[in-house]
Amino acid sequence: MSLHQYHVDFSQLSPSEKESLSERVDNAAFTGIQWEQGFQSGVFFVEENQDSII
Repeated sequence: MSLHQYHVDFSQLSPSEKESLSERVDNAAFTGIQWEQGFQSGVFFVEENQDSII
């Protein structure tokens, strides 16, 4: 199994947009979002053969 790593910057999103996107990522990501300090960005992993989540 191969994983692809993604880094997402949420800093430009409204609180509701941030919540909606983070829920979608958490449901599809291999490990969920690993938030960086300040909760403005995070990293997540998706299995190689998984369809787009966004």
